Amino acid sequence: MKHIRCRKAAVLMMGIAGVGLAQAQEAPIGAPQDWSSRAVITAKPMTPDELDRAGRSADIPRLYRDPRYVASVLRRIENETPRVAALAKTTSPAQTGRTRDRTRPQPGGGQGGQPNGNSETVLRDWSNVLGGGADGQGGRAAPGIFPAKYNLDIFAPPSCSGDFVVYTTNAAGASQSGTAQEQWSGSFSNNPTNGQTVTIGLAGSRRVQLTASTSSNTGLNFQIGADATATATNLRNAITRWEGQTGFRAAGAGTTVTLISNTAGDINNSSIASTLSNITLTRTYSGTASAGQPTVLAFNQLYNTTCNAGRTNTNAPNVMWAYNTGTGYITETSPVLSYLDGGKQVAFVQRNGNTLQLVLLKPGSGSGTAANPASPTLVSNAAYRGCSDAGGCYTTISFSTAAGANNVTTTTVPTYSSPFVDYVGDILWVGDGNGILHKFADVFQGANPREITSGGFPKAVELGMKLSSPVFDYNGRVFVGTQSGTGTVGGKLHRILASNGTTEATSGKLARDGTTGLRESPIIDLRTGSVYAFTFNDNTSNFTDANRCDAFNNEIDGCRAVFRFDRLFAANNTGTRQWLGRGNGLTRALYAGGFDDAYYNGDGTTGNMYITGGLPDNTFYATLWKVPITTNGELGSSIIGPTFGVRDRYIDGDAGTGLNGSIDNLQNLSPVTVIKNPHTGFEYLYASTASWGNAAGCGNGTYAGGACLYMYRLNQQVTVVGSSETWTLRIAAGTYTGQWWNPTYQGMPSPGAGSINLEGTVLTAGTHFSTSGNRSADRTALVNAIDALTGYNAVATGGCDTGFNPGAACDILITRVAQGNVTPDTVTASLTNVSQTGNVDGATGGTYMQDITWDTSVTPTAALAVTAGNGAAPATQVPGGTGGIVVDNVRPDTETGTSQVYFTQGGVTGNAVQASQSGLQ
Repeated sequence: MKHIRCRKAAVLMMGIAGVGLAQAQEAPIGAPQDWSSRAVITAKPMTPDELDRAGRSADIPRLYRDPRYVASVLRRIENETPRVAALAKTTSPAQTGRTRDRTRPQPGGGQGGQPNGNSETVLRDWSNVLGGGADGQGGRAAPGIFPAKYNLDIFAPPSCSGDFVVYTTNAAGASQSGTAQEQWSGSFSNNPTNGQTVTIGLAGSRRVQLTASTSSNTGLNFQIGADATATATNLRNAITRWEGQTGFRAAGAGTTVTLISNTAGDINNSSIASTLSNITLTRTYSGTASAGQPTVLAFNQLYNTTCNAGRTNTNAPNVMWAYNTGTGYITETSPVLSYLDGGKQVAFVQRNGNTLQLVLLKPGSGSGTAANPASPTLVSNAAYRGCSDAGGCYTTISFSTAAGANNVTTTTVPTYSSPFVDYVGDILWVGDGNGILHKFADVFQGANPREITSGGFPKAVELGMKLSSPVFDYNGRVFVGTQSGTGTVGGKLHRILASNGTTEATSGKLARDGTTGLRESPIIDLRTGSVYAFTFNDNTSNFTDANRCDAFNNEIDGCRAVFRFDRLFAANNTGTRQWLGRGNGLTRALYAGGFDDAYYNGDGTTGNMYITGGLPDNTFYATLWKVPITTNGELGSSIIGPTFGVRDRYIDGDAGTGLNGSIDNLQNLSPVTVIKNPHTGFEYLYASTASWGNAAGCGNGTYAGGACLYMYRLNQQVTVVGSSETWTLRIAAGTYTGQWWNPTYQGMPSPGAGSINLEGTVLTAGTHFSTSGNRSADRTALVNAIDALTGYNAVATGGCDTGFNPGAACDILITRVAQGNVTPDTVTASLTNVSQTGNVDGATGGTYMQDITWDTSVTPTAALAVTAGNGAAPATQVPGGTGGIVVDNVRPDTETGTSQVYFTQGGVTGNAVQASQSGLQ
C-alpha cells in the first residue's frame, strides 16, 4: 500500500469518515494489504466528491468500507498527481499535524535501453525466525502464500509502533514446555586473529558468519579489542545483534562468551562452528525442554534506522505478538486483517490432519516471542466480539462437514485456499481440501461469528478436489478454481451465487488430468468484466492445438497458460488463452502474474501482465513473460522475456547436470509482484526462484545455493528533443501568361482565391493578403500574412517562377511556434491552385518514462539470495525460494529505511524477511 503524498488526496477522508473509520481529518486512516489486494481490480474508482456529483453519494459507505477500493483510489491519485508540482502544493505541518514528504531527483537510466543495475539494490534489512519447532527449525514459507501488512496512516510517514506485518508459519503450533535451552560456551585466553570467524545458526536463511576485525565493530564484524575481555564483549554484542535471524543470543562476563538458543529443546549440533583461535566453544548444556512454535506472529518497529530507537535489538524488528492458537495445528495459507477497527483483528485458517478451523484473533501487543509463543484466551463464538485483547483472545469455528470432510487423501496433504473477506457484508469466503466452499458471517464486526450452514452452504463445488482461494466480485458472485481430477472432474473455473450457493456456471476443463489445476486464485477486473485464471498444464481434450508445448524425454505434454473469461461466461466456455512456455509437471502450480501501472490506471484496454512461465521448449528454465491487455481486457499475444536462473528444478539423482530424470518436481516460482515508484516514475517487478539463480547477489548459481529474489526495472527515462510541427504548401504552375521572352505563371487568381485556417485563425485571400495572380507575388503576400500571426512562421522555399521552367517548386514552409505534435488538420488550406504536399509531426521536448523493450535480453537490476530447498526426492522435498512478495511504503529517500518488500523464505529453516531497495526510494 502506498502512502498518499499530496494533500489533494484528502478527499478520500470524506469517504472513509462516512463509514465510521474516521471522525476527523486528523484521525489515522489505516490500510491493510494482503493476498487479496491483487485479486479484485475496481472500475476507474471515484473519489467521494465525484460520487456525490454523479448522484451516487449513497454508494460512498459501501465502496469505502472495502480497503481494496480505497487502494484503487490511492493508485489513481498517485497516477494523476504530477510528481513535483503537486508536492509543492502541500499543507503545512502546523495545519495538518502530519509531516509532509518530499521528492527526490530521478536516478539515471542504463545503457542500451536497459536500466542501470549499479544504481539499484535489494538489501536484506532483517531476517527473523518464525518460531522454535522441532530441532529449532521453526516455521517457513508456503508456496504462493503472502504475509499481511498494516499501515497505521496512509496520510503520514510510516509508523514504527503502528505499522506491522503478520506471518503465518506453516508449522505445527506448540507451547514451550520447560525452559532448558542449549548453550555453547568458551573463554578467550588471548585475542583471535583478524579474519577468523564464528558461524551461528542452522544452515540456510538463519546462518550468519561473524568475523574478527582489527577495525570494524558493526554488522557482521566484531572488533578485536585491546585485550581478551574487550574482544569477548564485542563478540557477545555481535551475537546478540543477529539474534532475530539466528535464534541465538549471548551471555557471559569478562573473557567468557556463552551462546544460548532462544528455542527450548534439542538443537542441531551444527548450529555453532568456530575458527577462532584462543577460544573453544563447547556445547555445555543440552536442551531437554519442548520447543514452542507459534501458528501466527507479527512484527513492528519494522524500518531500519528509522525505528532503531524503539527496537529491542537494533538489527531486527520487535516481535509485536506471537501465538500458538492450536497445538498440532498448521497455518499453511495467507492471513487477512480487519479494516474498520484499525487492523485490530486477524483471520486465518489452521489445519490439524483433515480438520480445518477458521481462527478469529484479537492480538495483544507484547504477547509471546517467536521461540516461546503465548496462548491467547480461547472464547466462544458468541463471546468473541466482547473479549479483551489485552493478553490476546480468539475464537475458532470448525469447518462444517455437512457437505463432506474438510480434506481428502492423507492427513499430511495441505490445503491451498486463503480466506477472502467481503468487508462490506462482513462475510468471509474460503475453500477446503475437499472441493467445498465455506461461508462465514460476522467475522470482524457482527455479534455472532459463525459459519453459514443453510441456504446452499457449505457448497460442494467439486468433491474430492482442493479449491483455490475464492474471490467475491461484489456483484453477488464468488469465483473459485479447482484441482484437476480424471475425466471431466475438476480443473475448472466455477461461478457460484453468493446468496444461495447455486453454481451459475462452470467452465470447460482447463487443466490436464491429475494436476494442480487452477490452484491459484482467479483475478477479477470489474471495469471490463474480465476474469483471469491460471494453470500450469493446459493439456485437456478441450484444446487440440497441433503445435502445443511438446513433451521432452519422459515429461508429460502441456503448456502453462493464462485464461481470460467474461465475468458472466457461459457454461463449458474455455475463455481465451495465452501460452507461457512448457508446463510439464503434475504437482507444480502457476501463480498469478502482476499488472503494471498502465493497466491499473487505464480503461482496461492498456497495460500488461507480467508472469513467470517456462521456455517454449524447456519447462525447467524460469522465464518471465509479458502479456499485453487489449480491448475489453482481452489477452494479447504473449511476449517472452528473460530467464532467471539456469534451471528451476531438482532432478532425482542428478542435480541438473544430465537428462531429466523424472516427470515432475516440487520446485516453486513465486507469484510476480509489480510496483511503481510514484516519486520517480520507475516501475519494478519482483519474483523468486527456488534454485539455480545466477544473477549477482543470488549465491553460487547451483541448485543448493541459487534460491533467489530478483528485481527488474520495467521502464526507463528517455529524453526527447522538442520540435515544431510543419506543413508545406505548393502553388502550382497554373496558366502561362506574358511574352515568350518573359513568361510568368498564374498563382492564386483574384478575386475569390479562398482562405487558409491556422489553428482557428482564418486568413482570407483579398482581405488578409493580396492575390494578384502572380505566382511569386502571391507567395510573398501569403508568407507575410502568416508571419504576422503570433503562433506561426512561414518561409518561401523553391524558385517559383523561373523563366521557361514552369515545373519549379513554389513552396511555403509553415512552422507552428509551439513545440509538440498536433493533428495534421490544425492547418488547412482551401486556396485555388494551392495544395498541401507535406506535414512533419512535432514533438514535445523533455524527459519521459518509457517501457523497456521486452525480450530475452532484459537483465535484472538487483537480486537477493534466499533459502534453497532441502534437495530431497519429491516425496519428502521441502521447497525453497519465497512465498508471495508484498511491496509497501514506496517513500522518498528522505525517510530512510521505509521502502521495503516482505516475504517468507522456504527451505527447512525459513525466516520472515524484510528487504529494502534503493529503486523504491
